[in-house]
Amino acid sequence: MQVGSRAVRIGLLGMLVALAAGCSGTFSANVANQSPHPVRVDLVYTSWYGGTKVLDSKRLAPGDAAVLGPAKAPRSVARLFAQPEGIAAPRASVNIPSGQTTAHVIPVMLPRGFAGVDWRLIDKNPN
Repeated sequence: MQVGSRAVRIGLLGMLVALAAGCSGTFSANVANQSPHPVRVDLVYTSWYGGTKVLDSKRLAPGDAAVLGPAKAPRSVARLFAQPEGIAAPRASVNIPSGQTTAHVIPVMLPRGFAGVDWRLIDKNPN
């Protein structure tokens, strides 16, 4: 009976190690600010328990471009956030896959005529 339960424990431990090794990805984003507002751009991930970690962050003036990452994070949970500065507008967010992503921050008109920003994904190259 001990031999069987030991084999089960070893098998479960092996599966856990395999899952942990295969559950991460490298995320990188080429971003350009095409809005008339300066923006704070963050590459973040949210863990399974809800905690958020900023992997990279840049401030982009109108017309600027930057590269965020590369950074390792759990696969399929990385996001790009864009928070406009100088205007009262909510931050825009978009999920990105692991690999290299190209995205632009674009101007949008929010309800009630308020200016804001949103994301336009240009290219997604998985690794």
